[in-house]
Amino acid sequence: MSHFTTIKTQIKDVEALRSAVNELGLRLIPNTEARGYISNKTKGDYIIRLKGPYDIAVNQQGMGM
Repeated sequence: MSHFTTIKTQIKDVEALRSAVNELGLRLIPNTEARGYISNKTKGDYIIRLKGPYDIAVNQQGMGM
């Protein structure tokens, strides 16, 4: 059973995303795994490493990022 949720959005500028993440005191890491509930992991093109036990995975779809 997965505890990951999918949300569709458009991010057109990776550097703007990186800047926003840095402003929040977080890191944007390319090509790694996001931490999820009870040691679940999911691969992401970019991972927003959160301060708690979970992360946000950002994946490219088509012509997006």
